[in-house]
Parts: sequence; C-alpha cells; structure tokens
Amino acid sequence: MLITHDWRAAFPDLAGISDHVSGQLDKHARFIRKPSGAVISSADTAAESLLLVVAGTLRVQQRSAGGRDKVLYHIQSGESCFLTSACLLAYRGASAQAVAETDVEAVLIPRSVFDALMLESKEFRAFVFASYSSRMTDLLMKEDAFSGRGRNTPIH
Repeated sequence: MLITHDWRAAFPDLAGISDHVSGQLDKHARFIRKPSGAVISSADTAAESLLLVVAGTLRVQQRSAGGRDKVLYHIQSGESCFLTSACLLAYRGASAQAVAETDVEAVLIPRSVFDALMLESKEFRAFVFASYSSRMTDLLMKEDAFSGRGRNTPIH
C-alpha cells in the first residue's frame, strides 16, 4: 500500500480524480526508488504496471541487431512511459528497456488497477490518453525535424 500521497503533485492532471480513484491509487500503487544506471524495465518482459516518474530521469532505449543501444526518448518527473502505456493498452510486451539516468523515484500502477480505472474513470482515462498523445506528438515532431520535412508535410 502506498503511504506517500504527495507523489500526485508531480501529476497535475490527476488533481480532479474522484475519491474512489484516489483510494484505488493509494491502495494499490507501489512507490519505487532506483539508483542511476538501474534497469527499471527490460525488453524481454511484458508490461505489468503503468510507470509514472515522480523524480529523476529515465532513458528508454532499444538494442539494435548490431548490439548498439538507440535512445528512443527520455521520461522526466511528472511524465509516464509512453511505450508502457501503449503495451498496457494493447496487451503486448515492449522491445525496449528503461534505464535510470539519474536516481529515480517512480510509482507503478499494476495492470489490474490500470484496466479497472480505464473502464471506470473518465478522469483517469483522460490522464492516460493526454500523456500518451503528448508523447506521440513529441515523437512525430522529432521525426519531422530529423527527416527534414516541413511542418505541413504529411507523414505516410
């Protein structure tokens, strides 16, 4: 059971959640602390929890066939893991790993609670999809900048 309630201050979009959702998060969310360099999730495991970074920075990376790590994106305080959200929504595993770049404090919301709250709570759904769409927009803008396409050039 999560004792520290103030972690939600890092996630302003959770401010409007109901007492029921708040109670579910307090009862089931797990608070973790990991040192810099620690692997938070590995590429060979299925997503079992929504990851919310309270403090610190994570690097999400994927290993190429040649053995090199390619950084996909970073997760800062107040952000959730885009790839984990996608895997939880699609019931699939990820082919990337999350590594702590700094000391990290995070909250893990178990799949069962994530699934229940996605069904029951409009506010929780809005929180998950707002975070997901924000990261997707960032990634698409990065792709545009990398490929040299202009702002109005469609992506095929």
